[in-house]
Amino acid sequence: MRTLMRTLQRGKRAGEKRRLCLVVVVAIALFGSAASSSQPIVAVPPILHGAFGRQIVFYPFDSVQSASYPARFAYTTSDVVVPNSREVDPFRQLPLSEAIYQHNSTVGLIASGIIIKATTQAEQTPPNNQSLLGQQRTDIDSSRCGYFVVTGHLFELFSAPNTAPIFRVAIYHRIAPGQRYLGNNLAVATAGATGLEFLVDSFDVTKGEMLGTWPYQVMHEHRDISHRTDLYWRPYDNGPGPLHPSQPNGREQALDIRVYWTGAEKAALRSVAYRDSLGELVLGRSQASLDYRENLVRQARQLLDAAATVAPSEVIPLSELQLEPTRGNAACSTAVTWLLREVMLERKSQLRQ
Repeated sequence: MRTLMRTLQRGKRAGEKRRLCLVVVVAIALFGSAASSSQPIVAVPPILHGAFGRQIVFYPFDSVQSASYPARFAYTTSDVVVPNSREVDPFRQLPLSEAIYQHNSTVGLIASGIIIKATTQAEQTPPNNQSLLGQQRTDIDSSRCGYFVVTGHLFELFSAPNTAPIFRVAIYHRIAPGQRYLGNNLAVATAGATGLEFLVDSFDVTKGEMLGTWPYQVMHEHRDISHRTDLYWRPYDNGPGPLHPSQPNGREQALDIRVYWTGAEKAALRSVAYRDSLGELVLGRSQASLDYRENLVRQARQLLDAAATVAPSEVIPLSELQLEPTRGNAACSTAVTWLLREVMLERKSQLRQ
């Protein structure tokens, strides 16, 4: 917040009202979503609503979405981790890393054991991982589903049919030792000394999905493949899911995500992410998502006003905003991952024209 206030003061001294508008949008998105019980100073309902969506990203290599809210896989393997020259981080202007899978020795499990709010595998505990589901915005988004998003791409030389699975993803409900849970007979039971886990859902990411619109899209560009999973009833066996309303601990439930490479094609994996359904609305590829984002763009443009009278030199570089929030879980807000990247970068592009 101190960084934000310094930026606001700098804008006031320069008398640049449009810069203040831009930073106010950031403030609403970051701190409105970080402190869900507090009231924002400025009310911008569509943008504020989008800020409450959540996406938590897990990388198959040594990297995290936010240093103050670390989320990672405890186990990962790949043939090599390399930068993708066609995919660039808009904040740091550096190529995005990705894990490559191409040798038979790598076929099988490539990532598992998600860790949230922990820095070592020893701290990987269900209570920590419960924040994945427990911090969904139930007052805005009361749905009982989640979206698991695989981001990656294929390479030019391939022979498998489009229906061939390239990656498989399995989602497990983890029960800690001694934790009470809802059994298949809908009666409450208690896990033993070793805990329990239930397979909730699994899905394939096929070659056809990873090809996207190729050959109209560059092969090495990342594709997002989003899969909706019912967390009320387990799709795998129709048992009560982690977000069944009769679970003894409510939404405080832990998941695990396990990713497998089939070996059908050489492939690159950038990340696997979890989104709540509001996060999918903000970041997804469906028509509903496109319409929702278009509405956010209209609202942001109204705040930012006309671009004609603002010179490119008057726009605060994104690097100066230092968008690592003091409240770590705000980094998982979909406002950060989409609103800042898309609306503000588009704004800067318009100003340069």
